[in-house]
Amino acid sequence: MDVHHTSTSASLPLPVHTTDNTGAAMTVRTAELADADAVKRITENTWSDRSEDDYLGSVFPEWVAADDGKTAQTIIISVDSQSQLPSDNDSLNPDLDSNHSDDATKPVGVVQVCTLSETEAWVQGLRIAPEYRGRGLATILIETVCAVARAMHAAVLRGIVFSWNSASLGLLRQTGFDPGIEFRWIQPDPYNASIETVSTSNNNIPLSIQTGEDTSTEDVWSFWQKSQIRDALDGIIIDNAESWALSTLRRHRIQHAATTGRLITVRSNSSTDAVRGFAIRTRTYEPMGEVSTPGVEYAIGAWEPGDEAAVQSLLTAVRRDATLFDSTIDHTRVLVPEDTRWLSDAAVTGVGMWSEPIFLMSRRLLGEVTG
Repeated sequence: MDVHHTSTSASLPLPVHTTDNTGAAMTVRTAELADADAVKRITENTWSDRSEDDYLGSVFPEWVAADDGKTAQTIIISVDSQSQLPSDNDSLNPDLDSNHSDDATKPVGVVQVCTLSETEAWVQGLRIAPEYRGRGLATILIETVCAVARAMHAAVLRGIVFSWNSASLGLLRQTGFDPGIEFRWIQPDPYNASIETVSTSNNNIPLSIQTGEDTSTEDVWSFWQKSQIRDALDGIIIDNAESWALSTLRRHRIQHAATTGRLITVRSNSSTDAVRGFAIRTRTYEPMGEVSTPGVEYAIGAWEPGDEAAVQSLLTAVRRDATLFDSTIDHTRVLVPEDTRWLSDAAVTGVGMWSEPIFLMSRRLLGEVTG
């Protein structure tokens, strides 16, 4: 696979002119809003054996609008003119025939890369049109994303893979990504009660809880730094700005959560007021699958494994917080490590949880030889 950069930008190594595994000429370039219909076509049947619909077609215009080449870039791979088509049988499909006449500008794959901090980049939304899979296009896009992330000065590139998606897991491993953390969503149900009832009920909570008015965060940061859960998650939680992305939890994030009423802290009922756990509310989200109503997401639910009083108090506080945040909310998701110590702690309280874990993969970009 020969790759030729003909970038007109001082920062991004795009466009790229290359060939796929069959020798067909391909171009990798920045995405445009005009690609939206093609991206919808590409993602019409992404997970044919799953109940989840693909979100990418609906968010693609937002991604393109946010692209600045410095903190975010959506990327398209397209078939160049006169390229060979995937199958002789395609001539039997009139829908494909109508597209084949415009192969010179036909997008057949998409991906996005964005920065989450000065050193962390995130890859998401990698899709290849079904009729073009197996030709090495995903690998081309991954290598292009790595080059773009380096141009954005990122030191590490990460992405998540659902545990059932073995093809994507294998692709990332083959393209230089290393296994990272594993996590799962636990799902405390919000209260089915009036806000007034929820806000005045103590629910027999064994420890004290502080929420919106709590702006003392140094002890929360100290708890996190020394905790087993930080080690289990490698210091990474759900990102504050980018949905379905994970980044390193830093002190200023905890402080911001406290001052904006998003930090829930569980402390001992003693003179020392030692922190026993905390959670950070991040956003509302549209659930995958058959559930249609929005939920409330918590970037982390942190406690030391085996601390039954802490987990009971924390998850009770999450239920209350979600109800007070929006009384119409009827479900939540809270990130915890994919580890039986935390999962069994949560299970004792009776909360539900996702049936499958999610895997994080990462690739170090510093020190890689490029050329």
